[in-house]
Amino acid sequence: MRSWGLGSYRRHDKELEQENFWPSFADIMMVIVMIFLMVMVVLLVKNWELVTQLKQSILAEQQIAEEAEKKASENVLLSDRLADAESLVSRLRLQLMQAQDENGELRVQLDEKSEEIRIFENTLAENSQTIKDLEGREVELKAMLAEEKKSAEDKAQAIMQLQANARAAQDEFDVLKKKYDKLVRPARTPKGKTVVEVSYTKEAGRNVIRLKEPGKPLREVNSDEMHQTLARIQKIDPSKLYLKIVFPKGSQISHDEAWRFTSGLLDRYDYYYQD
Repeated sequence: MRSWGLGSYRRHDKELEQENFWPSFADIMMVIVMIFLMVMVVLLVKNWELVTQLKQSILAEQQIAEEAEKKASENVLLSDRLADAESLVSRLRLQLMQAQDENGELRVQLDEKSEEIRIFENTLAENSQTIKDLEGREVELKAMLAEEKKSAEDKAQAIMQLQANARAAQDEFDVLKKKYDKLVRPARTPKGKTVVEVSYTKEAGRNVIRLKEPGKPLREVNSDEMHQTLARIQKIDPSKLYLKIVFPKGSQISHDEAWRFTSGLLDRYDYYYQD
């Protein structure tokens, strides 16, 4: 049997003390670590909540800023509208004042017109009897007018008949005067006139016209030249041109052709045939 001494008991106590110390320290450290972890978890949760709140706060601030900007724009628009409304109110007040002034003038004019109407009504009442008298007189005058109208129509009919007779007499007088003028008119003469000789013939089947102006030799011309020359001489003095139309012997011009040529030139250029 093993015997224990005092020294042995002391060593045994130290060993027991050492064996009991380390488990207690590990437990303490475990508790500290768990507390640290719990604190970290709590801090992380709190931090996450703070971040979420911060994001919500930033978003809310942005919304508030947008609403504030929108409100500012609306305020500017409302300010412009308010300024326009104030300007409109000022114009309306001015128009109202002008309308009041015009209303006062119209009232004065209305009073004047009312007085004129009253005077006119009095005058109208005074003239009513005169109108009645005039109406009676009108009936009498209408009867007289009907009689005068009948007489005037009879006279007008007689005047129309006289005018018709006068026109017939005038027409008859004009015819007689023309006949008389032809009878007493002086004969056609070259005396004191510008004599132009026109010769018309046919040679070898060709119409030949020759023209002799005063102081110039006889020359052959065509129809256009003849008319131009005669028109020029006639323009100088229509009352002086005397045409001497000659058809040489053996000209082979028919009577009808000679008549058309002669009458055409005389009617157009000769002084005697100009009215």
